[in-house]
Amino acid sequence: MGKTFDRLSFVEWVENGSLKNELAFYAEKFPQVRRELDERKANESLRNSRRALAATLKPSWVDFMTTFGRPFEMMFFFDVAGPNVIRQGDLPFSDQLDTRGPIVTFEYSFRTEQSWDPGLMLDVRFLRQLKLSDRAYGRGASPVHPFMCELKDPGRPLTVRDILTALHASQFNSRWIKDLDVTRVENLAHHEPDEIHNEFAFQTIFQNKDEKKDVWLDEMLGTLGNLKRSVVDGKLWYVVLRTSPERFGPMLRYPYIILFAVGKSPNGDRLIGVVSHQIYGGF
Repeated sequence: MGKTFDRLSFVEWVENGSLKNELAFYAEKFPQVRRELDERKANESLRNSRRALAATLKPSWVDFMTTFGRPFEMMFFFDVAGPNVIRQGDLPFSDQLDTRGPIVTFEYSFRTEQSWDPGLMLDVRFLRQLKLSDRAYGRGASPVHPFMCELKDPGRPLTVRDILTALHASQFNSRWIKDLDVTRVENLAHHEPDEIHNEFAFQTIFQNKDEKKDVWLDEMLGTLGNLKRSVVDGKLWYVVLRTSPERFGPMLRYPYIILFAVGKSPNGDRLIGVVSHQIYGGF
């Protein structure tokens, strides 16, 4: 399992993963990586002092000050290709995806008095303690981040439409899912650029199979199991949304897809879970 980052940092991801020996390469190629390394070195004593002080303070206050006590910052997806591989305008959302400290959310979420219910920090504490590493399947390595967004709870079982609305999906193109008002999508036999389903076997964020033994893993184990036990009815929605297309000769190519695994929080009207991305190989 990987560490839980105090902020969404490409440098920290490289340092704590399989690419740690390549940090000098990234620093030479990307000026923003060099700047972050220089800033971290200059502020090392200050960071150590802050960590020591945080250990003496009330955990709930520290959780708040390091997440929703911080301003929104634009979200940058990163992977082995570098610190910013997807342009914000290419993301398939009607609202900007941002961060509050280590939590990924939307720019216009959690801005009203009603958003700040007592359960909010319970969800923050849970997400901060999730042990996340890299996405399990797909081309190229990329990190998995804690995610939270507001949910308009209809007072009934959530539908595909409810989930896509909460995720501000600006598009959803599927030949196989015609009814957005269903409460479960199973036996997804087709792989589309855009998908939403509840099948552990078809998601690509978490490892689902022991390839050496050719057996399916227990989805209630590890980080995924922790997440399932922490959402209502243990029900997760796996969502795949493609980025804006690019022209590739006579065809359009969708370079990346954004991946979610989310469920309803038991502590309030929110979706909680994780977000990641991968290179999309189709056209």
